[in-house]
Amino acid sequence: MTEKEAEEFTEKPIPRSRKEIPQTDFMKWLQLVQQRRWLETKQDALSELIEICEGDIEKIDLIVTLLYKFTYLSEQEYRQCLEEIAIKIIREWRLEPTNTFILPCNIGDEIDGSHQVIQGLKNCFNDKVEAKFWGQRNFLNSITSALPKITQDTVIVLIDDFTGQGSKLAEVLTFLANELEGRKLNPVIKVCVIASMEASKENISSYMELDDYFSSKWLKKGISDNYNGDELEAAKQCMLRLEERLKQTTNFSSFGKGGVEALFGSESNAPNSVFPIFWWRDLKSGIKRRVTLLRRL
Repeated sequence: MTEKEAEEFTEKPIPRSRKEIPQTDFMKWLQLVQQRRWLETKQDALSELIEICEGDIEKIDLIVTLLYKFTYLSEQEYRQCLEEIAIKIIREWRLEPTNTFILPCNIGDEIDGSHQVIQGLKNCFNDKVEAKFWGQRNFLNSITSALPKITQDTVIVLIDDFTGQGSKLAEVLTFLANELEGRKLNPVIKVCVIASMEASKENISSYMELDDYFSSKWLKKGISDNYNGDELEAAKQCMLRLEERLKQTTNFSSFGKGGVEALFGSESNAPNSVFPIFWWRDLKSGIKRRVTLLRRL
């Protein structure tokens, strides 16, 4: 494929970098876009990534490899995950609307990805005949608002968009246990998540039975689960060099929050467990805020 044919491939071709890109490197980026079609609308962000790689073959190869392994949910795919959660709750777990509360996996009052999932889940329930007796009373916006309504017969379903290490879930489960202990309540608690890291299973299983935990997607670590030996160490060092181009403030987490190495996002949000090279906007140079592949709520 010639460069002219390449530029005709997408409605918005990959913008030219301020530095000349060798033909072999250009073709790597082009083939990536051809095979990962969600990137077609991310051309400005790709151009920024090209700049950050500085023509370094090792950096280019790492970024391209990670993007091939990236799980990016389109609106339709996100909806399918919500459908799977609804089916789990209604058909497989056979939970009843008379005693079930569906709650965000969040102790605070701030809006996060869990609230977005609950809103989408409401729409899924509204579309299902077998969910006709489910309603607004089953979907609450916070755990604190649900606490006074919880009885021994209650079933709690915690909802989230992503589980990285499992530390957030552990915090929520501990909070619920402490709050309900004084009332001598021990209700059934289940969890439904859009996506989870496989590495979180051990932590999750120390707080609950995995049969009570459902994740539509299970993900591997981007680098640690895909490289071995010397290649693993080389890939980690390469990512650290890439991250040196970013402005690392106090809330910056190398390799994503908790070093999770997540490769996951959707059209509406991405967890902070994702490698920051794909969503952190501030550059070390401080000259500008870059366009990124992913957005965060």
